[in-house]
Amino acid sequence: MMRPLAIVLLGTALVLPAYAIGTVLAAPAVAAETALTLTVDGRPVSRSRSVVLVRHGVPYVDLVEAVRVFNGLVTFGHGTVSASIGNRVAVFTRHRASVTVDGNPLDMVGSTFIYRADLYVPLAFFVEKVLTGATLQVDSAAGRAQISLGGNAESPSQSPSPSARPSPRGA
Repeated sequence: MMRPLAIVLLGTALVLPAYAIGTVLAAPAVAAETALTLTVDGRPVSRSRSVVLVRHGVPYVDLVEAVRVFNGLVTFGHGTVSASIGNRVAVFTRHRASVTVDGNPLDMVGSTFIYRADLYVPLAFFVEKVLTGATLQVDSAAGRAQISLGGNAESPSQSPSPSARPSPRGA
């Protein structure tokens, strides 16, 4: 009768410290972020979730989602994320305010951060240094961030419907 009780107590003693360690090592709680709707030339980037968060007064963008919109390529390294759009390559490091763009080290207004497994980078930096030729307007009170493309910026990706695709000629 004593043996099952001892096993339960021993099991509990092993599980509780592991739970406590997991709780201590979990990501620190972040001050509440404000979500903004992102549009590119008036078109919403995502209808299902926010890709822009305002943290400590600075708008940040989900890097993977932003690069996808502009037909770019994202490459994950050891603690780094490379974003390639057109002929620009920016290498971001998690939890750092420094970045390299086309091999040149630059500083951002805030550090990158992870939120729900996504890397967020300062939106203004992304627009000014990665999307050359684009402009940014942020209206936090209205909950919007708008990227306007100039003639030089990469166009956002558009997936044509099957009926809109050109048919092969001579087939």
